[in-house]
Parts: sequence; structure tokens; C-alpha cells
Amino acid sequence: ALSVGLILNELVTNSLKYAFPDNRKGSIGITLERKNGDIIIEVSDDGIGTPSDFAIENSKGLGMSLVNLLTKQINGNLIKANINNGTLFRVRFPYIKAIP
Repeated sequence: ALSVGLILNELVTNSLKYAFPDNRKGSIGITLERKNGDIIIEVSDDGIGTPSDFAIENSKGLGMSLVNLLTKQINGNLIKANINNGTLFRVRFPYIKAIP
């Protein structure tokens, strides 16, 4: 749960920092669902989007490096897509039932 919380925090923080320059107004969305034995978390915004050459695995920023590392730590995968001039990050990882 700690890794997931850190991933969410970093993705939302990145949206707040980069998606809405010059006091631009916008929205940030977070979804969570369980599907086919996996957990899927999406963080999206309707901001300015990411540069076309942005690649998660090549990101030099500490935040995205942390997100990438934490996603691997929970055996997940991370994708980024530009949507409607905004950005969507999707983290998918296996659902593991907690022991009561």
C-alpha cells in the first residue's frame, strides 16, 4: 500500500506542477478498479500534455524515476498516453489478497 500511495502522490504532484502553467485551470482525475485479477490505477489531467518525445523509461526526473521503480517493485507496469491535450498515466499490478 505504501508503494501505491507514493506512486499516486508523485503522479498527482506532477500534474499539479506541469499540466497547468500560467495559472491555467483544469482537472485531475484518479480512478481505481480491480479487473481480471489486477488493480488498475489511472491518474489523468486535461492540461498541456507531455512533450512528444517524453518516455517514462528515459525520464531524468527524480519523481518519474521513483514512479517507475515503485511500479516495478509491485510487479506492475506503467504506461503514459496523451489524451485530449492532457496526460494519462496507468499503473497496472497484480491483486494480492491481504491475509486477515
